[in-house]
Amino acid sequence: MQDKFQTMSNQIIGRIDDMSSLIDDLEKSIANLVTQGRVEELEEGGEGLRKHRQAGHRGDAKTDPKTVQDLTSVMQTLLQQMQDKFQTMSNQIIGRIDDMSSLIDDLEKSIANLVTQGRVEELEGENKIPAMQKN
Repeated sequence: MQDKFQTMSNQIIGRIDDMSSLIDDLEKSIANLVTQGRVEELEEGGEGLRKHRQAGHRGDAKTDPKTVQDLTSVMQTLLQQMQDKFQTMSNQIIGRIDDMSSLIDDLEKSIANLVTQGRVEELEGENKIPAMQKN
């Protein structure tokens, strides 16, 4: 039974690690996109944005660097919160599995004690019967 719980705990931990890796990859992808966007903006010297505004267009959600930075900040905060929540859940699951493992160990010890006690009582009972029959 303890092996089943250990297997389950390993599977849960593996899945949590997978989710953590996915979150890390997503964070890296967002950081790369932000960095790439900043590099392109620096390479253009901001010329594309200046031309766009000179043509009478105001910054919109797609081109306004402030909006992109805000979105990036919100996404990074959200991803950090998700990662923190997964870590908390992981710690809680591991704690509960450890508790269950301790309970199983205690149960196994109690069963072993009962079996041993039953054998002792059985032997004592066998020793009393012949003594009674002799009388």
